Amino acid sequence: MTRQVPWSPDDWPRVAGHRLQKDRETLLAAVIAGRESPDTDVRKAARLAWRRLVALEHDRVRAIVTLFRFPDRPGVRIPPEHVDDVSQEAFARILEMLDGFRGMKHQQLSAAIATATRFTCMDWCRRELSRERREVASLDSAGDGAGALGASDVEIGRRSSLEHDDQLAARQELESLAGALRDLPSQQREVVRLTAVGYDSEEIASLLGLSRVNVNQLRSRALRRIKEHDDG
Repeated sequence: MTRQVPWSPDDWPRVAGHRLQKDRETLLAAVIAGRESPDTDVRKAARLAWRRLVALEHDRVRAIVTLFRFPDRPGVRIPPEHVDDVSQEAFARILEMLDGFRGMKHQQLSAAIATATRFTCMDWCRRELSRERREVASLDSAGDGAGALGASDVEIGRRSSLEHDDQLAARQELESLAGALRDLPSQQREVVRLTAVGYDSEEIASLLGLSRVNVNQLRSRALRRIKEHDDG
């Protein structure tokens, strides 16, 4: 069951709007100062600062979810229609990390957010694979008698016969994604590439000589183009 975050995707632009564009190090300092403080008000301020830091990572988290491929199974991914749901689940997971996060630098926070997002994607894919297995197993209960060919055997045979086609589809999907990335303007493509390997907006801005605002805009435009390519 998908956990709910305190805001919806429609709220994110407001939550991450101008009033929250504070220096990330200042917000992180508030988190560090308050996460173990005995003072209730200081802990409350730390939790609010954490929420703001998380909100500022919206585009990056969504990009990681969009580009995710299950390790060693490139055909297993987050379908476009589930990207928003999985992103929300990732945000819920990240919000719950406050009590366990002991980092002192933004780079550590960035790495923790990327790791939590990828784990969320893997958990979602595992749940889907498990659900498919249960559906196949449940077909056996509809079998007519002992010794009869089980419905699950028929289904497994059908799926096995499609293995080659599935592998071909996975390759075609990767080729399609590669084509979508190749079609992006060079700056958008580089921002997406760096995001996928774990860099945050500030690090990408420094590497490419851009502002953080420009990096976020380039990433958002790239994701829209990739989504339009998938929908097409």
